[in-house]
Amino acid sequence: METVQVVQTKKSSINMQIKLYRKSVVFRWGMTSDLKAKLNPQEVLRLAAAFGIPAHGRAIPVDTLEGYNRLLVYAAVRPSLNPAQASELAWLVKTMNSWDAHYWASAFREEWWRSGGYTHLRDRVKAFKLFFRM
Repeated sequence: METVQVVQTKKSSINMQIKLYRKSVVFRWGMTSDLKAKLNPQEVLRLAAAFGIPAHGRAIPVDTLEGYNRLLVYAAVRPSLNPAQASELAWLVKTMNSWDAHYWASAFREEWWRSGGYTHLRDRVKAFKLFFRM
């Protein structure tokens, strides 16, 4: 798998990490939960490795906001896709510009904070899929 260069911006002083569970992942920014998604954590590990972000045990500490945003976008959209579309989503997340990654991650994060559940993200996930013709 090729390594994708994530733009190294100033490292965040806020602890951003992704907790890996048996069938889900949880995105945490400081003490706040940003997203919990049911998907195979190995998919997120592979994508993080492609961005040059190493895992430590059952967690992936993320130093840059851009890497965190890209992984969050993948985790938010992936449960709505069939396995054949997963590689298309991974490619899209790797190649989208940083503004798109920031916008969509913020949209998913804000809806998660507002509703506290994945089912309420469906409209935003659908908008993402329509925008990127998935």
